[in-house]
Parts: sequence; structure tokens; C-alpha cells
Amino acid sequence: MMIILVILSVLIKIMLLAPNRYHSTDFEVHRKWLALTHETKPYEWYFYDDGTKTTLDYPPFFAWFEKIISLFIHKVYPQMVGSMCSTFALQ
Repeated sequence: MMIILVILSVLIKIMLLAPNRYHSTDFEVHRKWLALTHETKPYEWYFYDDGTKTTLDYPPFFAWFEKIISLFIHKVYPQMVGSMCSTFALQ
């Protein structure tokens, strides 16, 4: 048990010392889903193809949840959901 804790501790330290080694794309995918549900009609959500891998791939309940969130996001950061381009970044 002690060896597992030591190994886990070392791995966590390595991850903390090298934060630039990992880049999550979750934010970009989520932003794309927000834009997609905001800009397209519900019947297009699962069939919209813009050549990327970020089409909706979750149940309709979550698509509607994204739609509701996008209505609020549009008031705060309209450029985040307005153009469906991947150039948006939080400042």
C-alpha cells in the first residue's frame, strides 16, 4: 500500500511540474456545442456537418441544456456563441 502511495505522489508531482504537457480540448468542444445549439435549429443539431468532429453526440436533454446555457452566454460573451468559429478565447 505504501508503494502505491509513493508512486501516486511522484506521478502527481510530475504532472504539477509539467503543466504545459497536457492540453484539454474540452473547453473548445463545449464552446462549439454552445454555438451550434445557439445558431442552428433543433432539427439540425445532430445532422449539422461543418467538417469538424464537434457535432452533437449526446442525448437531446443535454442539447436543450446547452441551448438554454447559450442564451445566457450570448448576453455575456456574444462572440463566444455568435459565429461558430474556433477563434474565441477567454481573456
